[in-house]
Amino acid sequence: MIPQPNKKSAGTSGHSALSFDRAIKSIILVALLSWRPVAVVQLWVVRPHYTLMKNTVASILALLCMIGPGFAQEQAIPAFRILPEDVVHDNIHPFRFNTNSFAVRWTFTEAGSNKILAFNETHKGQKTCTAIGSFTTPPSVWNVGTNYSQWKDGWLKHRTDAMFCETEDDQKAIIAGLEDK
Repeated sequence: MIPQPNKKSAGTSGHSALSFDRAIKSIILVALLSWRPVAVVQLWVVRPHYTLMKNTVASILALLCMIGPGFAQEQAIPAFRILPEDVVHDNIHPFRFNTNSFAVRWTFTEAGSNKILAFNETHKGQKTCTAIGSFTTPPSVWNVGTNYSQWKDGWLKHRTDAMFCETEDDQKAIIAGLEDK
């Protein structure tokens, strides 16, 4: 047999009704803070006359589930912008390999090579992109292998780089960005 509350405590003026409401609110608060929706579900089964509270809690939980992914906003990806003063203008060479494969090769000035090395060292292991004029590469992680100092010493002797692309328009945009046209 299920115990029934006495008539006096069923009203809003009874002391036990206030204690019961506080207990219910505490249970809901604990359930929400500890992410244990089972306690809330059990509460709804035991006291079905709390429909308004049940609908409110369900609405809040649904709203939190929808808003939650919005808090994990995408971070801006650092971009290295190669400017015309960063390259030697006599050493800009376009290449065409086949129908959908193009490249532009150039040599950095000493200041430009130091600038790109500082950028790459600052953003080591992160996704970055490179921007030349109106052309921007997709984000990727820059990796030179296991011996960075040996690679750096060899690269500083020649200071060359190349950008590969799939269209001739991209190749022209890269050349225009390097030559400042």
